[in-house]
Amino acid sequence: MQFFCLAMTALWAAQAGATTLADTVKVINSPAAVVITEDHGKVGILVKGEEGDSAYRYLYYAAPTDSGTVKTSQREGRDIEFRLPFSKTDTTRCGTNDSRWECFLGGFYFGVGISRGGDNNMGGPNEIGLLNALGVGYKIPMGGSIVGRISLGVGYGGQYHRSRHYMLVKEDGVVTTQPWNDAWRHRSSNINIVRMHVPLGFSLGLGKGWNVLLTPMMNWNFHANVGTHYRDGDLDYDISTRHLHQRKLTFEGAAAIGRKGIGIFAHYCPQSPFRTGYGPSVKNRWTLGFIVGW
Repeated sequence: MQFFCLAMTALWAAQAGATTLADTVKVINSPAAVVITEDHGKVGILVKGEEGDSAYRYLYYAAPTDSGTVKTSQREGRDIEFRLPFSKTDTTRCGTNDSRWECFLGGFYFGVGISRGGDNNMGGPNEIGLLNALGVGYKIPMGGSIVGRISLGVGYGGQYHRSRHYMLVKEDGVVTTQPWNDAWRHRSSNINIVRMHVPLGFSLGLGKGWNVLLTPMMNWNFHANVGTHYRDGDLDYDISTRHLHQRKLTFEGAAAIGRKGIGIFAHYCPQSPFRTGYGPSVKNRWTLGFIVGW
């Protein structure tokens, strides 16, 4: 195990006129960096990080005095950690001995719908997004290499529901389903939703890079449209309909398990994207995919 032993050096002892051996002041296991500065006999040593705690900081300062003695001071503490996806602090955050706050971003996810149901047998949503564009978390050691974290963040994403069997049409403010014309080809209708997440995360670092995440979330669905495409003869038609009566707020849940920032992601959407009476009912939808950089 690498360690850094901070001691009164022979130079300082000589300056002080001492004849005894230097005294050990601090032993720090596996520091990330050691910065030593000197200015007119004054020496400062800054230690960044220690084993299991990248935010740890230790500062030692020593200077000779006119009387021939050495004046010293020391200070230690820790920073609020800002963690980027796949950073070194992301893979070594297990095994710390102290609770602390951290800011982070990450959780790029993408998935496909694996369930079908509702009024028109429409499949679950395909989706892509960033779970935490910015998050704040509090890490709690739970013994051994297990570290828990509670976090609150803000992210964004998009969903689309695809229907090949029915055409989605807006009539009198209501999105309805109609049979396709048999003469049309390359037919598809999509419900497209853009939203902002507010995830409340509960995660466990299990050691050796393994992590488990469970997060209920609230979504603000600020944009929705229906897109329809078909070919009639030699002509292609694309129709986009906006100003839908989607639910502005929805509540969902997600879970993930993975190692070293890459994992399997499951997403459950119990609510229909439309307000009651304004569109097809598409409830209890499941999405399964991958999440990276979380």
